[in-house]
Amino acid sequence: MFESLSVRTGSRVREVRVPGFAHLHTVSGFSLRYGASHPERLAERAAERGMDALALTDRDTLA
Repeated sequence: MFESLSVRTGSRVREVRVPGFAHLHTVSGFSLRYGASHPERLAERAAERGMDALALTDRDTLA
């Protein structure tokens, strides 16, 4: 997951590949009192927005 970015240094412009954005704190309905969505739906929504990664950080319980 990389994006191209044009960087100007003085009179030179060059393309630099930088990592894309990924949410690092996403909770699903498996986190009691914190999330509501199913992991599959979260992945679908991220893909719809052009993201190819997100971090599922459920807490307290996975039951």
